[in-house]
Amino acid sequence: MAPLDLPDLLAPTRRQDPSRPLITFYDDATGERAELSAVTFGNWIAKTANLLAELDLETGDDVGVLLPTHWQTAAVLAAAWTHGTATWVGRPAILAAGQVPVLFTDAARLDQALAMRDGEHVQDVVALSLKPLGGRLDEGQADGVHDYAATVLAMPDVYQLVDLPNPDQRVLAVEDVEVSAADLVALASERAQAMGLSTMDRVLFTGSYAEFGGLLDGMLVPFAGNASLVLVRNPDPDALPARAEAEMVTATVGLDLPGLRRLA
Repeated sequence: MAPLDLPDLLAPTRRQDPSRPLITFYDDATGERAELSAVTFGNWIAKTANLLAELDLETGDDVGVLLPTHWQTAAVLAAAWTHGTATWVGRPAILAAGQVPVLFTDAARLDQALAMRDGEHVQDVVALSLKPLGGRLDEGQADGVHDYAATVLAMPDVYQLVDLPNPDQRVLAVEDVEVSAADLVALASERAQAMGLSTMDRVLFTGSYAEFGGLLDGMLVPFAGNASLVLVRNPDPDALPARAEAEMVTATVGLDLPGLRRLA
């Protein structure tokens, strides 16, 4: 049966064994590897959702996301949807023209985000260093912004949703696509069922969360199918076959690797 709402789809408690790895993350440019169980990822969702509440975001508000594919990006998106807010992903031109209470960005795009805030299009900027182990921003970068690593760890591990969002409310805008919570859950669940995903699957994704297809098949569809993710940032194509074997990958998104089924 499909989850009733988007927070349900993202909840670690849906999984038969929440202690098993949910996301394994690689950055081939730095050599970083991080592994998060469903329980750990759920803690990051709860902490980030509580951070949004701390910033006075309410159900139905908009959150801007200018972040690369990363496990922390997945946590930010999941937290925003759990809190009942809509995410505008990877659309700086639209973000700069509208009013977004909170904008999440990485250190590489911090100047761009601050320009939007100074232009009064953004109220608060939350910056992620994307360093290994969730490290803080470099000295000077945190001036006038919320350092995600410094603030989120102080948030509670438990999040209580006060107002259940309207399932017909827009929750995602990416590229030229805008979609409601109900439609996003239905689409992810239907695709997961059609692809035959299960708890035994490990899905390799190297694409972009700034594209609707990437965000859908590289995050929400595996979650809907109770599969786990192997996310690779700055992928080294020569290293992918061996990594897929080492991580027991069973399927890929948009990649052709010997012996693995391609989901999209």
